[in-house]
Amino acid sequence: FFRNDLERRHLISIGAAAGFSSAFGAPVGGLLYSMEEASSFFSHDMLWKTLTATCIATFCIACYYGSLSRYSMLSLEIGLVDSSLTHLKEIPTYFVLGAAGGIIGSAFNRLNAYTNKLRKVFYGTISDRGKLLTFKVAESAFLSLLTSFTMLSAVIFAGRCRPGEKDGEEFRFLHRYNCPPGQTSELGILLFGSREESIKEILTDPENFSPNTLLTVGLLVLSLMVITFGVALPTGMFMPSILTGSSLGGYAGLIFKKYYISSIHPSDFSLIGAAAFLAGSQRNIVSLCVILMEGTGNTKSIIPVIITVVCARTIGDFLSEGIYEELIQLRDYPYLKHESKPQYDIYKARTIMSSAVTISSGANAGLVEDLLLEAPHNAFPVVEKKSGSYIGMVRRDQLVAALENKLYMDNPSDEEIVISESNCNLVDIDENNLSSLKNAAFHVDDGVYRSIADWRPTTENTTTLSWVNGNVVISIPPHERFRFIDVGSIMNKSAICVQEDSPLSRVFNIFTSLGLRHLPVVSTNGTAVGVITRFNLSDAYISSKLSSKCCTP
Repeated sequence: FFRNDLERRHLISIGAAAGFSSAFGAPVGGLLYSMEEASSFFSHDMLWKTLTATCIATFCIACYYGSLSRYSMLSLEIGLVDSSLTHLKEIPTYFVLGAAGGIIGSAFNRLNAYTNKLRKVFYGTISDRGKLLTFKVAESAFLSLLTSFTMLSAVIFAGRCRPGEKDGEEFRFLHRYNCPPGQTSELGILLFGSREESIKEILTDPENFSPNTLLTVGLLVLSLMVITFGVALPTGMFMPSILTGSSLGGYAGLIFKKYYISSIHPSDFSLIGAAAFLAGSQRNIVSLCVILMEGTGNTKSIIPVIITVVCARTIGDFLSEGIYEELIQLRDYPYLKHESKPQYDIYKARTIMSSAVTISSGANAGLVEDLLLEAPHNAFPVVEKKSGSYIGMVRRDQLVAALENKLYMDNPSDEEIVISESNCNLVDIDENNLSSLKNAAFHVDDGVYRSIADWRPTTENTTTLSWVNGNVVISIPPHERFRFIDVGSIMNKSAICVQEDSPLSRVFNIFTSLGLRHLPVVSTNGTAVGVITRFNLSDAYISSKLSSKCCTP
């Protein structure tokens, strides 16, 4: 198992769902989260596999705690509260919170993306690996000190004291700070207490805190998230977002109760505020509603939460991309959206395809060795020598495996490999998960060959594997360069291909729905003319092609 790209991507999606469900005790929510955020495509076969994994994950947590009533690492159960979300006159407040969540979430996304862009530009100027590591550690240490200093200063200079329930451990310095004996600091409880307990305190009854305290916590945590999310250390995203949204939502609930509807319960607005900010920043609607319902146990608020997250998502989409999409674009990851754009209908596959690098079904071993060294691509269309007709697809690691395992055939005719120029690099293979024809491990000496110019065969009798510019290459003995590889026996004979005149929208849908990495493009007479990858379907690449003067439908 997990010997090909599709199975490895499925494993990652299932793992993300299982981890999320075990953290929040939401097996269905974890499944939906993986569908919405962690997967480019999600097949029907993945549903029961992922749901089984999330159920097993939550059951393991229950076994760890020894109780089936506790099946999450983070418990946000707020118990039974009197829900006031029953009056039609409260519906406008849901839209107000949703719009505010969309605006605040979009502002956070843009500011955080700008901060990470500056961080990327700065680190891009540092070539020395040791110096780069030093700077990243120094930045993490500085932001840690800045966070602690800022939160402590807020507690000391802006904290509000409230009477405690009893003397004893509760009034140690952790909660009391500069408050008189017998009192506790509201900011100290929320900022320096357990993050889980702080959220539960706000969701249960925000009226235990003053409006200024909730507003301060929400804005302070939001500001710190802008500069810390994306640092070299894992700072977390979900729990700080819930704390920010619930604090601002609780503040809004107290204001609404004071000036608008005196009968409302602010705790409901804490939950709605958390949903609004999460939807405004992350843009996951279905999974968010289910996670909040499963995590808090407050099922009576499902309709207000749905109204709020839909409104927040709608407003947020007008203002910015989601936080995950922003960071994916910043890191140049080839992640594709689920739907194509309407204007793709008028353009063709040839508009965005890269020129093909083809190989014949019976290829000369020496030419294959040179091809792997010179071409940056990760897969090659296989064609017939005489007609040039497309007959299949072969990956780079399969060619390397064929040379390593000496999959030769007797062929006295001269075969050729046709190489044409290409202006884009295909997706690199995973260096830690190479597979050979016989499932033998590749022993690659990483870092031995720094560039193509420095690469030379290091042995006369055996094959040698290495990496050149991020691509796996192989050196074969000189006397084997004149042998012929049976490419036809290892290629994928049923690889999906499209016509060069196929609509771009159809190409996009085929690629994303089937989870492809390479999509060959053929002409009307069946010859391979190009290849489409995730790189070719990215928004930046398509926009550059469509805006080019030489680009016509």
